[in-house]
Amino acid sequence: MHTSLILKPSPDVLAAILELEKKCFPQSWQYPDAEKYYSEKLNDAFSVNVCLFSEESIVGYALAQPLNAVLSDLLPHDPQLVADSRMMYFETIQVLPRFQRAGGGQLLHEHVMSESARRGYLAISLHARCVNCANLRVRRRYTTRIATARSIANWFWGGGEQYEYIEIIL
Repeated sequence: MHTSLILKPSPDVLAAILELEKKCFPQSWQYPDAEKYYSEKLNDAFSVNVCLFSEESIVGYALAQPLNAVLSDLLPHDPQLVADSRMMYFETIQVLPRFQRAGGGQLLHEHVMSESARRGYLAISLHARCVNCANLRVRRRYTTRIATARSIANWFWGGGEQYEYIEIIL
């Protein structure tokens, strides 16, 4: 598996990301206007879009955006967030089920983080699921680089599940 930064998205890349969303997330977590949403993010110069490939097929996708660009959407559900122009926010990570727990998620994380650092950001934040232990995997992987971590009992964007907000120094 390998990753690639998507700078000039093709219709095929958008179609693959839309399929990933359907296969990776329950209906209630999917964007109702997913085609419009991902098309905008893929063409937004400030977003970091990375695809995970197995041979020639897209099997994963990650999207990060400047925290300040998404703050107004997140703040009603996480009032402890603070604006920070030096912080990226990990919006989504999707890996097909048969490629999960095989290192693809880590490849996506690392590529997004290195690209964010290259662009001058100092940290990246995310809301990580607790039920599947994603928060623990992030904590283990970046132990010495975690600046903040706190629990959120009912994360709105995660179907009311417990999540953890984590900030990682790049």
